[in-house]
Amino acid sequence: MHLATDFRSRAAVLLLLLLASAALAAPPTHYVYQGREVELDLDPNRALVFLGESSPLVGKVHDIPLASVQGAITKSTALARWRTVEFDRPAKNAIEMEKRIEAVAASPGVEFVSPIFKGPMFGTLAVTPDVLVRLRPGEDGSASSIARGVSGDLASEAAPFGGMSGAFRFRPATKSGFDVLAIANRLAGDARALWAEPDFLFTARSDFIPNDPGFGDLWGIRNTGQFGGVPDMDMDGDAAWDSTTGSGAIKVLILDTGVQQDHPDLNQLPGRDFTGQGTGGGPGNACDNHGTTVAGCVSAVIDN
Repeated sequence: MHLATDFRSRAAVLLLLLLASAALAAPPTHYVYQGREVELDLDPNRALVFLGESSPLVGKVHDIPLASVQGAITKSTALARWRTVEFDRPAKNAIEMEKRIEAVAASPGVEFVSPIFKGPMFGTLAVTPDVLVRLRPGEDGSASSIARGVSGDLASEAAPFGGMSGAFRFRPATKSGFDVLAIANRLAGDARALWAEPDFLFTARSDFIPNDPGFGDLWGIRNTGQFGGVPDMDMDGDAAWDSTTGSGAIKVLILDTGVQQDHPDLNQLPGRDFTGQGTGGGPGNACDNHGTTVAGCVSAVIDN
């Protein structure tokens, strides 16, 4: 009885050790933001590659197989030296993805490889070779030694970053985004650092919604089905405003039933009448309201 109990206890201890060892071996899938861990969802199908300047893949727009990694296809991005790598089957976990990244990093012309993540505040994001850190007052003079102590060899020394006191950028001597993420996480927990994180590449979008009280009724600009219409059957005005809210130098001619000339919520120049009714560009009667509505879609005063 004692022998069986002792065996079960030893087996339980061994299992815990194995689980702890596996946890320690797994690469990080989180980063530290303002002192808290932010979990990231690993993309099991893709990685992001940073190419050397002389790589034959630089500038190529078509899909190209990565000869050194079976089943890997590289695809162009909007950034000349960055390409995505798509694998023919998803990685089972972060450990398998780390092995794939090591294999891709060993390919000729590849300088750096990052996993691709999805985050709660972003679309997708990937790690670049650099770490950003802001040190506590009094630690500025030892930035490179602190970086070297956390990451080992450096590919580039710590240099001032962003015009902020105590903020630095440095590059660890590694080709793996998992390594850079782990280094940033360790540094974020260092008492000498206020914060640290990788210099991420990420996709994001803003959602500019005007504060005008009546904006929710403007189905022509942003149709949410508010009047029984088809959602998104609209001008996508809110999406356009994420890029620009327009320019007073651009003039748009509204040919319609007339625009209310003294409307307080329109950016407009004096109108003209082409009907012979002498309206001066305004509505000819109480039913002529369509032109004012169209002008509002084009040039209403925003945020008022």
